[in-house]
Amino acid sequence: MPKNRAQAYDPSDSLLTALPERIPVMPIKSTVVFPTGATGLQLSFPPNVQVLSLNPGKTLVVALVATEEEDSPIDPATIEKIGVATRVLNRLNLPGGTIQATIQGLIRIHLEGVRYENGFYTAFPRLVEEEPADGGEAEQIIEQILTTLNGIGAKVDRLAEVPRVLRRNTGDPGRFADLVATLAHFSVQEKDAVLQRLDITDRLNYVLETLKAEWKRVLRVEEEAGVIRQPEARVLANASERSVAVRRQIAALQAELGEIEPAEKEVITMLRRIEQAQLPTGVASIARREAERLRTALSTSAEATEIRTYLDTLLGFPWDRSTEGAEIDLRNVQAALDQKHLGLEEVKRKILEILSVALLRGNVRGLVPCIVGPPGVGKRSLAAAVARGLRRPLVRVDLGGRGEAQLAGSSRTRPGAKPGKLISSFRETFVNDPVYLLEEIDELGLGKVEGDPVEAVEEFLDPDHRDGFVDRYLEVPFDLSETVFITTANDFYRIPRGIRDFLIEIRIAGYTPEEKVEIARRQLLPRLTLEHGLDPAEIEADEEALLYLTRGYARDAGLGNLTRSLSAILRYIAHAKAMDGASNRPLTVEMIEEVLGIPRYAATEAENAPEIGVVTGLAWT
Repeated sequence: MPKNRAQAYDPSDSLLTALPERIPVMPIKSTVVFPTGATGLQLSFPPNVQVLSLNPGKTLVVALVATEEEDSPIDPATIEKIGVATRVLNRLNLPGGTIQATIQGLIRIHLEGVRYENGFYTAFPRLVEEEPADGGEAEQIIEQILTTLNGIGAKVDRLAEVPRVLRRNTGDPGRFADLVATLAHFSVQEKDAVLQRLDITDRLNYVLETLKAEWKRVLRVEEEAGVIRQPEARVLANASERSVAVRRQIAALQAELGEIEPAEKEVITMLRRIEQAQLPTGVASIARREAERLRTALSTSAEATEIRTYLDTLLGFPWDRSTEGAEIDLRNVQAALDQKHLGLEEVKRKILEILSVALLRGNVRGLVPCIVGPPGVGKRSLAAAVARGLRRPLVRVDLGGRGEAQLAGSSRTRPGAKPGKLISSFRETFVNDPVYLLEEIDELGLGKVEGDPVEAVEEFLDPDHRDGFVDRYLEVPFDLSETVFITTANDFYRIPRGIRDFLIEIRIAGYTPEEKVEIARRQLLPRLTLEHGLDPAEIEADEEALLYLTRGYARDAGLGNLTRSLSAILRYIAHAKAMDGASNRPLTVEMIEEVLGIPRYAATEAENAPEIGVVTGLAWT
């Protein structure tokens, strides 16, 4: 089944097969285009015009490289360095032989063997590998860069908004350095120096030193112009202007001291976490907005604490993380069901039918299976087997006695607000496509519960709106379209009608004594023997003794009483072995009565002597 996994775009992957053996080279004097950046250029240098004229297609990939001159001929050796593979998106012919083109930067490449031929330059492109920076060191340098830029922005109006933009793009340190060089109006030579540095730590340090030099130049120009830097030097018209002036003065002082305000540092760190989390676009926008609120909130205030809690909660959800290798494999699911459960062929078939429809349709948004039966018949273990067969984690939520706020969350305006159990369970699995088991759905809304939990579960299970469930606390849509839902109930017709319309009933009536004997012999007894520290080879149990056990002590529909009875007998055997070393204890009728007492259920005369054609249990009202 196709998965909607968000993957980071790696331009090098798409260009490994697209780069030609020799790539056209366009030397540029006016600017530097960085990877992932885009700009419009007016090209009049004859070799560059020749490249575009000879390659009119829309998929042209060329290398841009910085040069100090655009006079023919250029010495090829001077442009044998790192450039950028770019894609020409569109072009416009202008008067005078000039071409205006939009260029998108892709990846850094090293140009080798540059030569001039057919009226333009070409080179062998070699992919280069950047040396990553240490996370802690890169974070410190980024904070210093932003602090310095804040100070410069307080003095230079055209750079005032640059720090705000950069704070939203701190997830990739290498790209961050490229953005600073672009947005902070570095000279062409300085931009090229940034481009040439493959060591990201070295690149960040170069950007920081360049900004510090610019800051010193700004201060020197102010002093030479006789600018008075104190905010009291002039009378401001109103409180708003005074506030702006004070904030700029604070930014300037922090830049001089090389320090960053704690609130600003927290905002930068949070914005970096948001970018690294690769959230869906709408969720990321809300998260950034909340992070920006931290700048104006008092760090020790309840508002700041609430914002931090909300963001930590938001970032903890698996928005686009899916289980690897979780495609629907019907044979694997059937094998898992057969291994866990003997019999129940009709139940297994119905479960596989529902999964078959999902496989053919290409998604799991259809109706939800509801396994109905008395306690102890294996409803939960069936769901666990399905999860194991699908290779997905299992999430369990008990719906009985829960109110609306407990299931669907409460508004952030309420004290102690938190997300509901329905959505917060995804944080435990770290994926957005688990097998999700809703237990006791027939108990939903019964008793004294707050709000309307039925409505919350209806929204959760509705196939038509499963791609956008909104928790009351998060207030952003969460995609449930890849989640496999299973529900359980004791009585199908006690389930609220609105929810029942989304369910497919799969009924388990219970087990006959003969079926319980087989289950005990092949599954329960070997497992319980090991759990009690015994060797399965030491326990001998014949069919007659097990049948006596099931008929006399375990007549419930499920396996609960049978499991408890066997456990009691095994504890008796374990005690005997621990005390006197006794082994090879056969499980007999006498031992069963010695441990469990007289049978709880006595066989009737009809059961002892069955007659052909005689009904042994008939009632009519």
